[in-house]
Amino acid sequence: MSDNPTDRFEKYRIPERKHHSQSLWQIWVPLCVVAILMASLLAATLLVTRSGAMDLGLVQNVAIILLILPMALTGLLTFIALGMAIAGTSQLMKIVPRLRLVSMQMDSINATITIWANRVMLPFMVTRRIREKMAFKKLQRLD
Repeated sequence: MSDNPTDRFEKYRIPERKHHSQSLWQIWVPLCVVAILMASLLAATLLVTRSGAMDLGLVQNVAIILLILPMALTGLLTFIALGMAIAGTSQLMKIVPRLRLVSMQMDSINATITIWANRVMLPFMVTRRIREKMAFKKLQRLD
């Protein structure tokens, strides 16, 4: 057994050439096919509307569907993400009671630190207030 931890996963590695081939067939070919379909649909729409051989009502309906479909998919993905967030929050709320004791202890520590910080800073705040009053009285005498 080798000391290098990455050697354990060597048998699962995909060779670079195979990876490029997979990315070609799984990403680029479908992307090009969809682009060619959209371009041909656009060209057919322009030819039909230019020649006037067809009623434009059908073309309008198809165009509206092509505009609405991506928005509907985006909305669907948003609702799915919202549902997953709600489910995750629900799962989180199941462990919150166990963390309640820790939260209460942290609140107690926070209160203690705040009390001591106020006690330490009190002389500085009183001194500052006295200096401000003295400066204010000096300004009143000058007027």
